[in-house]
Amino acid sequence: MSDIKRDVRNPLLFECAWEMANKVGGIYAVIKTKVPVTISEYGDRYCLIGPLSYKTAPMDVEAQEPTDPHLASTLDNLRNAGVKFLYGRWLIEGAPHILLFDTGSQYSHLVFGYIVAWFLGEYVSRQLDKAVVVHFHEWQAGLAIPLCQCSVAHCADVFTPVSHTTAYESEHLRKLKPDGVLPNVVKFQAMHEFQNLHSTAKAKINDFVRGHFYGHYDFDLDNTLYMFTAGRYEYRRRVWTCSSSLWPD
Repeated sequence: MSDIKRDVRNPLLFECAWEMANKVGGIYAVIKTKVPVTISEYGDRYCLIGPLSYKTAPMDVEAQEPTDPHLASTLDNLRNAGVKFLYGRWLIEGAPHILLFDTGSQYSHLVFGYIVAWFLGEYVSRQLDKAVVVHFHEWQAGLAIPLCQCSVAHCADVFTPVSHTTAYESEHLRKLKPDGVLPNVVKFQAMHEFQNLHSTAKAKINDFVRGHFYGHYDFDLDNTLYMFTAGRYEYRRRVWTCSSSLWPD
């Protein structure tokens, strides 16, 4: 096996996350917005991996048979061992290949990690021509590296948090300096596109404030700052309005 020469210029890319075709938090939006760019680079060499949600997958995924014979034989082997899965195209822009595994257990994160590690091991032992790159998002998916959150970062070939804050935390709490920082961003064609969206959104908020508060509080909307809080698994968002026109002299 050590003598095998794989094509590293045209690698296969698997991207593994807990929120593939299953909106829970921020990773869903991150992956969905960058899929078109990734597809333009990798084409059919790109495949997403996640847990199977019977609530969302039937509407979001078009089932297909894999055309890659190595992938087909790998999935046949898992199916014969009792693993349930759905393979096809995720019906979003770019229509990427997607593979969803049924965890079927209260220990779903552990089961998912074992199945993903099993699948990758089987596939790499069959597909010997191309290099295989796997991108894991967060600890739920990274359990496939090994089954321990702290070890995931240490065992990964490349470890990249999404902010300098988390990079600092990793360096001091996990004693591991990240290889780099890859911030979560939404791609805009031009800066004015983002500015226009911001202006439109703020105008809508201003309209709401006028209708809800005027007559009780008078706001100088040109000197008003809106502050929002949001968090993973937090489905009720909070907003504070801070206006200099309400401050005491």
